[in-house]
Amino acid sequence: SRSQHNASLASQLAKLSIKEMSAATEKALWLVGSLIIVLCVFIFGVWGLWGWLVARPIRTLRDSITRFSVDNLDYRLPQVRHDEIGDVAKSFNQMAEKLQYTTTSKDKLVTEVAERQRIQKVIVRDDKRLNMLLNLNREVHSLTERELCDKSLDIAVEVTDSLIGYLHMVNDDQETINLVTWNKAALA
Repeated sequence: SRSQHNASLASQLAKLSIKEMSAATEKALWLVGSLIIVLCVFIFGVWGLWGWLVARPIRTLRDSITRFSVDNLDYRLPQVRHDEIGDVAKSFNQMAEKLQYTTTSKDKLVTEVAERQRIQKVIVRDDKRLNMLLNLNREVHSLTERELCDKSLDIAVEVTDSLIGYLHMVNDDQETINLVTWNKAALA
């Protein structure tokens, strides 16, 4: 009887332990499942936060650099953040400002050099014309009328960058013309 009672108690304890173990296992499964759900929510939350705090500003930065590189030197990044990405935006804007200034300065310099070269050509041409006319003026008293016409025509052709020159005179009847001369290059 005592041994039956002990066996009965042992059996009840075994049943109770199986129930408790089953309940503990069920509790552990709920706990692990809840932990997995919390961990997934945390991971997705961190991923979303990373996207909002880091990836989106980096995409904006990349798109802005692309806009800037397509000949839009006036474009600047908005400086709304006070972190490393905001520092990158500030540095980018400073670089863009310097590049725009340099490019503008270079364009102005190229334009100025071209204008100076054009003016230099005009000065050289005008100096050449003036020297030719001064030389003609010095010689005018020693030339015949025909030599004066020939020399004047050659000077006119040269100062106008022409290939051919000729001189006609209107006759006394004011109706007809007389060919006086061609320039030397045309006759050669």
